[in-house]
Amino acid sequence: DVCSSDLEKFLGSKQLKLNLIVSNEFTLKYYKSKITSPISVISQGHSGNFYNLSRSNKIALERLKLAYTSPYIDISGDRNSGHAMWDVTTFVTKIIPELHSLPVSIELIGRVGKNAYNFIKANKLNVNIHGYVPIYKVQQILTNCDLGLYPRTVENRWLPQKIVEYIGAGLPIIAFKSSDVEIVASNKIGILVETVEKFIDAIAELASSPEDLGIYRSNAIKMSKELSWKNLAKIHDQIIENLT
Repeated sequence: DVCSSDLEKFLGSKQLKLNLIVSNEFTLKYYKSKITSPISVISQGHSGNFYNLSRSNKIALERLKLAYTSPYIDISGDRNSGHAMWDVTTFVTKIIPELHSLPVSIELIGRVGKNAYNFIKANKLNVNIHGYVPIYKVQQILTNCDLGLYPRTVENRWLPQKIVEYIGAGLPIIAFKSSDVEIVASNKIGILVETVEKFIDAIAELASSPEDLGIYRSNAIKMSKELSWKNLAKIHDQIIENLT
């Protein structure tokens, strides 16, 4: 903040103008309260752009693959261990076990801690652990899944990159309602819920409704193209052109 306002003043003293580009609406709103210079928004893109991966509209009717990706996945009984750990603990110990009767499997992408691993094995949960893999491998796994899960309740005031990666893979999304994931509702690419019970219900709903899942998927594929680096580069170039 101090740097941006100081930079604006410094450039003004040199008869130059500041034009700021930010990656989300939250940052836009914040800097609008700090500076008077023009501010543009260009979202972050997804890594699927780099690997030429494609997604069809085919639905795997027999068993849906539900994806969850995070650098570290473990469980803790202490909520003071941090909001992220608490949310992951709830996901592993409260949500996944309730999915046992549904035709779904959980694809965990990321390093799984000892506690989570032991819980999954002890309870014979229908989970495939992929471990910590390179980003190109993440996208390969995601494009073979049917649904992306975002069981986080905290608001960080930015668009989570894993949401962008889910969209890049053409995945519909189920998430807890927050301003961070408003893109899911506004583009009709999934379902936002407020409770653990509703989260589970949303998965059950889509598991039994390939038509609805297909609609969300089509919207996600469309959004994926909008978040391609090729498209974002065009937006960037247009902004630069308008400055000259």
